[in-house]
Amino acid sequence: MKFILFLLIFQVGDKDFKKISYFFKTHQFDSSIFYLNPLLKKNSQDSFGYLYLGKSYLFKKDYKKAKEIFLVAKNKFLSFDSLHYYYFFSAFKEWEKDTIKLRNLKKEINNFVDSLLNNADEKSLSLAYRLIDFLDTNYPQKIVALILEKFPESKIGYQIIGNIFYDSLYPIWYNDTLKIEYLKRFLEKFKTTEWRFNAYQFLLTSLYNLKNYQDLFFFTEKMVKEMPKDVRALNFVASLYLRCETLFAKSLEYSFWALSSIKNFKKPKNLPEEQWQLIFPKLLPDIFFNIARSYYYQKKYLLAEKYIKKALKFEFDVDNDATKAPYYYYSGLIKEKTGRIKAAIKDYGKTLIIGDVNNFYPPKAESALKRIFGDTIEIVSYLRKIFKYRGPIFTDITKEVGLEKEKGGRVAFGDFDNDGYEDLLLNGSRLFKNDSGRRFLDKTKESGIYGNNNGGLFADLNNDGYLDIVCLSNEKKGEKVFKNNGDGTFTDMSEIAKIYDDYPSEGLGMGDIDNDGLLDIYIANYEIWEEHKYLPDFLYKNLGDFKFV
Repeated sequence: MKFILFLLIFQVGDKDFKKISYFFKTHQFDSSIFYLNPLLKKNSQDSFGYLYLGKSYLFKKDYKKAKEIFLVAKNKFLSFDSLHYYYFFSAFKEWEKDTIKLRNLKKEINNFVDSLLNNADEKSLSLAYRLIDFLDTNYPQKIVALILEKFPESKIGYQIIGNIFYDSLYPIWYNDTLKIEYLKRFLEKFKTTEWRFNAYQFLLTSLYNLKNYQDLFFFTEKMVKEMPKDVRALNFVASLYLRCETLFAKSLEYSFWALSSIKNFKKPKNLPEEQWQLIFPKLLPDIFFNIARSYYYQKKYLLAEKYIKKALKFEFDVDNDATKAPYYYYSGLIKEKTGRIKAAIKDYGKTLIIGDVNNFYPPKAESALKRIFGDTIEIVSYLRKIFKYRGPIFTDITKEVGLEKEKGGRVAFGDFDNDGYEDLLLNGSRLFKNDSGRRFLDKTKESGIYGNNNGGLFADLNNDGYLDIVCLSNEKKGEKVFKNNGDGTFTDMSEIAKIYDDYPSEGLGMGDIDNDGLLDIYIANYEIWEEHKYLPDFLYKNLGDFKFV
């Protein structure tokens, strides 16, 4: 990908590249078309200009125009794989309801793939794999087999093996016995893939869960022997030995081994950059953390404190799910063991304040504080005092307002009946009226809100003073739009709104992007993590009267 981006900058220039990237990030595809056309007139040999022009029309769903551009481009730049792929993709989308044209297109794709399989080099097989969705059923297995035979360590081989790995693992995710058997077979079958690191991780975790220490130690040493310079592996083994609560010296050995190796440790070839940026910032502080824990359990508290301080010097940004809560917790343990109780309390308090993504260390910190205070003091009130907390304080009234049995991950608030109290929309599927702040009443059936939805928002779409509702639907019939009738009921306007999004959606936002006084709709879609690519988002302009484009 870095190579491709470099070429694009070289061909269209850094300023132009930034412009085009901005247009794509903000889905201003008309602007990118307007910008790219004169550039291509100046330089007709700009292959990436054609690619982004075609993709602009593709994302606008002008499949015919996109196909025409990709047809010219693929014949002009024969070795540019993406142009071939997007030509077939555009043609497929244009003709997907025309049986005759679609049949002829499939024949064309099949013939093209036959020529790729005759070449059978890495580039040809990678393109063939990208075209699998358009092929007859006898092709995919043959393509996958050829890639795994000839190029298992290629980028596409990495992707295929990753799919095999997780597709086989998910059905037995909670069965450690079955996972162990599968992972042993995986390691035996795939001798060189980068996925071996992941396989060892899952295998060793399952062996630990079942307390099968004999096999655990055998495969741990096998992993280290196979990956002696992989800091991830050394760190993982050191941490695992700490969990065994007896092998502290062995953990220390691997931690210092990792420390001596980290300077020269590089990103594995096929690991996506996004994943590497999540992994790498944690490696060094976690090495210090493991060293500190090893010394702590050996009761070498001065050395333990030296290394926990090193770990605490690191900061994690908002794009990383790591926090310093584990480090503060062990810092508290060390200080408690050395008699510095007030300092330990502060560290335990910081553990509670910061938290961690798995909520593993905050309960431990809370237990430590209860151990110190017993029943003599209310812990949270005390922590507010020593940290000089002056912010808001909340009281749990879930049961009092009648919501203790309700479950949902996506919540929206809005006063849909204009009585001055914020009402509740749960998962875009259930509507609760706020009864003057006393309780919430389920008004889903009476209101006319329905559907298998995945979240929603309140918004006044027609400026009549009443909050309407937009919901992300799981039914593949378009998103749900409900008009507020002003009497506590809603009318389904989805057929008029025509907000169709074929992709799985994760987020919804509304705002007036063009200052015309009407709220527009933005839909954010998920990524396909197996293929390391993002699905396009969509922006719908409000034309009034619940019509969107």
